[in-house]
Amino acid sequence: MTRHGGTVLVDTNVIIESHRVRAWRALAGGYRVETVEDCVAETQPGFQLRRPEQRIDEGQLRESLAIVHHVGDKERAALTLRLDFSSNCWRSSSS
Repeated sequence: MTRHGGTVLVDTNVIIESHRVRAWRALAGGYRVETVEDCVAETQPGFQLRRPEQRIDEGQLRESLAIVHHVGDKERAALTLRLDFSSNCWRSSSS
């Protein structure tokens, strides 16, 4: 089977579950893994309530990621406009 050579985008669930089953090191070590700031932040609530093996060290997580993207109001607005434009183009062309 061909191995994926591109970027792997992950969300909070992927980060938490891959740490839980101890697969994070293989995932992050074998692929270019990227996420967004919100996902990194979402791995930290409850840190003090988790068992030691369930804790995700934020510093180590950031070091293991290729990029942690910042998504602010400007990026959200640009996406909203792009999606709105795309949906309007689709509607007008199918009428």
